[in-house]
Amino acid sequence: MSGKTIKRILACTPAIMLLAAASCTYNYFEGTINYRVFVPEVRDHIVNNCHVLIYDRATGALTAQGYTQGGQSTTDQSKIAEGIFEFRLDKGDYKVCVLANTDSVDFNPDPIHEQASFQLMSHPQPPFTKGPGDLRLDYIDRPHDGATEITDTAEIIRYPARIDVRYRATDVDADAVGKAIVRINNVASVQRLAADTVPDAVAEGHALYFFHSPAKYPADADGAIFQFTAYLFPTAPESVLDLVLHLSDKNGNSLANYTHGLRLPDTSPLVLTPGDRAIIDINNNGITVSLVGWDSAIDGSESEIGGKKPNS
Repeated sequence: MSGKTIKRILACTPAIMLLAAASCTYNYFEGTINYRVFVPEVRDHIVNNCHVLIYDRATGALTAQGYTQGGQSTTDQSKIAEGIFEFRLDKGDYKVCVLANTDSVDFNPDPIHEQASFQLMSHPQPPFTKGPGDLRLDYIDRPHDGATEITDTAEIIRYPARIDVRYRATDVDADAVGKAIVRINNVASVQRLAADTVPDAVAEGHALYFFHSPAKYPADADGAIFQFTAYLFPTAPESVLDLVLHLSDKNGNSLANYTHGLRLPDTSPLVLTPGDRAIIDINNNGITVSLVGWDSAIDGSESEIGGKKPNS
């Protein structure tokens, strides 16, 4: 599996009788339940919705699926209130795709694995699209003998990456800044489930973030005058991100422009994988890029991302 690999084969456990929840599941095979997927974030009400898609690796076909969103669906399937999705699997080799908070993207749970995908949602002002929100996912490799009762625990991670642009320079009067525009070029906007967490490259894809009346010295900016935060899909193969920061006054008069290719101190391109956080420091001596861990909660974003989609 290329990119950031997310796979697990966990221990077999017996079923536990739990509470009922409103939800929907569908199995292509009839018979006794022999496979369960436990998603703690569903039980703990951390996510808004959750899809469990099970594809047969030999044929690429969707074998079974489960879904819940806000307790609303067409049927009642016991145990989903406790985060447990139940299925019947025949003997085979399966890829289990667990995706949560998919309401922030256009999600296509296609019955053919190669065609299943999600992409950024359309924005009211085309060709822009909205940001990725708090999308989470996990992929599990699951061979099954068709007889043993097996339970896998999903470990869904945040799919978007985060970039914090910190402005520390003194060549602009901070009190005069009324608007900032952050543009990041060569971003991705389409992810196919068959490619795990490696998104498609998008020709001329770019992200635009607008900040009106930005607050000075935000608490989480490590002393920077301004901090501008963007949320993106992971970096597509062969793509090199670059940054443009434009500062203007409240009347739109330009104060400063900064353009920089996003490379790490060793000169290698910045490559973002799911859940990564990059910090871009702009100071009087230039621009530095660092890649750090990201443990804080992600906020839903209203980015505007333009550019051509594949095959458009």
